[in-house]
Amino acid sequence: MRESIKSAMFALKAEIVDPHKPCEGTGWLIPEKPGVNNSCECMVVFHYLNSLIEVKISREYWWLGLDNMEIAEEYKTLCRWYNERMGNAVQHGLGVLFIGPNGVGKTSMQCAIGKEAVVQGYNVQYVTAQQYIEASKDKDTTFLHEIESGQMILLDEMDKVYITQSSNYVTKTLEDFLRRKTADGVAFIICTNHEENTLADVFGQSTMSMLRRHLRFVAVEGEDYSQKLQKRWNSLMETKTDYYADEIVSMAQRMMDREMKEDDVAWKKAY
Repeated sequence: MRESIKSAMFALKAEIVDPHKPCEGTGWLIPEKPGVNNSCECMVVFHYLNSLIEVKISREYWWLGLDNMEIAEEYKTLCRWYNERMGNAVQHGLGVLFIGPNGVGKTSMQCAIGKEAVVQGYNVQYVTAQQYIEASKDKDTTFLHEIESGQMILLDEMDKVYITQSSNYVTKTLEDFLRRKTADGVAFIICTNHEENTLADVFGQSTMSMLRRHLRFVAVEGEDYSQKLQKRWNSLMETKTDYYADEIVSMAQRMMDREMKEDDVAWKKAY
């Protein structure tokens, strides 16, 4: 996993920074100006997208913000409300459980919240339930430690994990994971296709009780967005990748502004 992340970062640099003419592929404005952030726009964008690679948010969600999602306004309002109070959410280990069928925007909203957390400076980690179970079975302590280091964990596809009839390993492992990390103050953003009653049947009332104490349950309804993408397939094939789209540049600049402000405060405290 770590090698694949490094490879993705190098590939992204080759796409964004290396061919950028304004900075001649250096990532820095030339000539440099004392007392001014000399990062070229390509480096600002690269730094932000690098962070999304690091937390394992799939690139199909990089361009997707709440403003351009085709979901009901009530869901956008909830996500914005949560994002505005993210400090409290992370402090108290409070998250969201998105429940609904395929293609209605659950993972899109999950990643929108995760991207906002990255911009605000929190340690975010994305993982599917199956990935976590496989890492647990394989005793992949490096991967497990990386996932569990998150202040916010995006746990996706909680319905797609393989559960055998003869063993409760999966349910017990996930329950232990959720219980330990919520007790540590981790905010979970979870997606599942299971209805609430089915979720209770699969994972038990003990897990559901714990989830209800820490997560806001949101039943998501809407049209399957994959059908719309099918209709747009031809036009998408003709569309070039735009790493300087408004959604990416805005998030990247906010992240850079926060980091510069934090660096400035740290420097003043040190001297």
